[in-house]
Amino acid sequence: MERYFSIPALAGGRLFSCFFSERGFFETTKDNFTEDHTHASFEILFISDGQGTQWVGEKQYEYKTGDVFVFAPFVPHGHRGNRGEARVSLRFDVKTTKEVLSPSKEGSAALRLIQKRGGLRLENAASLHALLAMLESETKKENETALSGLMSAILSVVFEAVLKTAPAGKKRVTAEATQGARERRFLIDRFFDRLMDRNSSMEELCQQVHLSPTQLSRQIKEMYGVSFKQKLSEVRLAYIKYFLKHTDKSIREIADQNGFSDAANFSLFFKKHTGEAPSAYRRREQGEKK
Repeated sequence: MERYFSIPALAGGRLFSCFFSERGFFETTKDNFTEDHTHASFEILFISDGQGTQWVGEKQYEYKTGDVFVFAPFVPHGHRGNRGEARVSLRFDVKTTKEVLSPSKEGSAALRLIQKRGGLRLENAASLHALLAMLESETKKENETALSGLMSAILSVVFEAVLKTAPAGKKRVTAEATQGARERRFLIDRFFDRLMDRNSSMEELCQQVHLSPTQLSRQIKEMYGVSFKQKLSEVRLAYIKYFLKHTDKSIREIADQNGFSDAANFSLFFKKHTGEAPSAYRRREQGEKK
């Protein structure tokens, strides 16, 4: 039986739901044509092998092996290939406003750019294909934590690549003028996107971006409007809520996955930020879904 995966991911300060099937990694299609169709979600399409023409609304793109496309929701798209080919589709949705954290300016700008253009081609995205190969490997193990981390990394790299397609003069979405400053912001974003299943410290991030704690605190406040500690709590809380609401994992398992060695501390953390116990939140949220 074909396995399907619904995985949470963090990128650009937002929580996403990502969807893909195991078959998509192994299937090579002999059909070289798809009619116009739409999806209710964003889609990342990897051209693992093949060449042809991809159309997105009124636009056409010539593609080749190694290209990656990103499509906005409800935008008609289709393709005509020159021969049999391999294509892998990953879809993602932005979670509801209640579950939005502190969106970064880069992440928000990338999503706006995808929606404005309807679809984008990202050429020669070697790093994305490397992450895709890792994702394919992890689907065999069904390790949700690893899959979530990889999807977070894929979305982060996609958003960065999308911003690079902006016209000259519009690539910088902040007042920072140097390339080094922009890369630093991306590293900070990715640090929070890959937070789950490990304890992280300000010192670790300071070393990555070569800033002092004071400088880093100022940078994070500018990017997200909250402190480092508040951002850590927001990200961890978003993952916890997702697993409580959408999975049957035990409280103990969820605590372990989110870096809590003690279930009591986990419950105290959750109650402090939500006003209710994890078990009460789960009963309420899962009851509302029924």
